[in-house]
Amino acid sequence: MIPIVNVPIQYLSLKKDLARAIESDHLSLYYQPQVEMKNRHIAGIEGLVRWNHPNYGVVPPSSFIPIAEENGLIVQLGLWVMREGCMANHRFTALGLPPLPVSINISPIQLNSPAFLDDLHRIIQETGVDTQLLELEITESVEINKVDRISRMLRKVRNMGIRTAIDDFGAGLSNYHRLRHLPVDRLKLDRSLIRDIHTSDNQRFIVSAIILLANRMGIDVIAEGVEQAEQERVLLELGCSLAQGFYYGQPMTCSQWENYYSHHLGLNLYSI
Repeated sequence: MIPIVNVPIQYLSLKKDLARAIESDHLSLYYQPQVEMKNRHIAGIEGLVRWNHPNYGVVPPSSFIPIAEENGLIVQLGLWVMREGCMANHRFTALGLPPLPVSINISPIQLNSPAFLDDLHRIIQETGVDTQLLELEITESVEINKVDRISRMLRKVRNMGIRTAIDDFGAGLSNYHRLRHLPVDRLKLDRSLIRDIHTSDNQRFIVSAIILLANRMGIDVIAEGVEQAEQERVLLELGCSLAQGFYYGQPMTCSQWENYYSHHLGLNLYSI
């Protein structure tokens, strides 16, 4: 994995450079495996956008997504991420690797765009992606007064055969109204819930309650931020079967992911 450079980043500089970065192919998708913990089977991947800045190195999305939302570039950025994620399986399949579901983060602002569905249809047609291999994630922090509008849009997305997920669930004040009304297939437990799950009874209780609620609602659960075997053990005991985190693999470039996945499958890319 190419390390993210921790250097002081000038906000105004990033704001000025972001539009140029989208147009000049300075963005990359990194891929992180989503794993069935019991048998270590790779069940999917998440595409994570990174900005290869000429001065600051690899910039994480936490540093530039808020800028994109503020200056109106989030829709353009989101379209790039969706198209790149949809194209990923074509690249992997061309190498002889089995296709995997790809999860892509989208902003509620992008989801609210009048052209969102048309853009999504166009990308699907252009890339030929199987919609059953695509999952769109939105953050839990959807404003409560926009839940109904987001819900209607997500239903249309699901009608296209695309799975939907709530990302970072539990990071803030989780609201049952959101969970009850948003048509989602999966909850992604925020890493803050997982960090102390092997040492904190309170964390175990909270995660157990979320898993039980999700299961009764027919919603899958995946834990983010798993870094230790003990965290995995507790999650399995609580009934969570899927996980993502450094314990299984860090976000990787496209070529790194191809090597990782082929090695996992026992394949030699050069002989395919």
